[in-house]
Amino acid sequence: VPINTDLPDADLEQVEDENLQRLYSVPIIPLLDAEIVIGLRVVYERGQQAGLNRDNITKVGDSNSARPIYLNPLAIDDYDLGPYDFLQPLVDRIAPSLEEYSVAARVGLNAFSIFDPFWASQTLCDPRESPLLCEFRLRQPAIAVIMFGPNDLSVLNSTEYETQMRQLIQKTLDAGVIPLLSTFTYSPTEADWSQAVRFNLILLDIAEDMNIPLVNLWSAERTPPGYGIGSDPLHMTESGDKMNFDGHESFWGISLQNLVVLCALDELYRAVIIDN
Repeated sequence: VPINTDLPDADLEQVEDENLQRLYSVPIIPLLDAEIVIGLRVVYERGQQAGLNRDNITKVGDSNSARPIYLNPLAIDDYDLGPYDFLQPLVDRIAPSLEEYSVAARVGLNAFSIFDPFWASQTLCDPRESPLLCEFRLRQPAIAVIMFGPNDLSVLNSTEYETQMRQLIQKTLDAGVIPLLSTFTYSPTEADWSQAVRFNLILLDIAEDMNIPLVNLWSAERTPPGYGIGSDPLHMTESGDKMNFDGHESFWGISLQNLVVLCALDELYRAVIIDN
């Protein structure tokens, strides 16, 4: 049975801080109400008219999005869905699009440099083409899973981060690609924890204002050890090369990220990308 998306996933009575209450109040898997679905279908149809492939997805983000263990194992049949075998039809349709790694997901990338041709592949991208638009041209995706934040904390202030993320989402929509935005996990022991909370709240504002789906990874990752983060404050933990849902999602950051993103994609395909 698919994960229930009807209710928030946290007990808000146990959270005193108002900002954290708001972060916890957003469901982990996006709730696709009628208004969001109608808007996303318009975007999807525009993308189909432009020749995009409805079975293709891509990743846009920093090193956490670029990790080979994140979604790409689906393409080489190196996964175990465990009790989440309801996701198999989704996996069957999107797996081929993950055979090649995204040129819009790489180490060091942030919400500013995603628009900088300097960061684009010198072999795959056209001159003066940004990593984002290059990836959309190469992959022709129906959906882009987008997550920026940890790298941005050290280079952008809140206003700059919001401006860049709104521009990123708008360019994705303009391309006829459905953006699946994600919050990011962070540890409260880090000095810039308060800024990380502000950045995540900005992502909630963007999703609400622009009527796009949001995966609340921040909330999901409160459960694994270390909030799903390794010895540094940036990178999520992983259990190995295989995508495994036989309990690994309870202990490893990227395993849980894989699960919640796949569940969100499954909701999107069921509600928006309807086979005719």
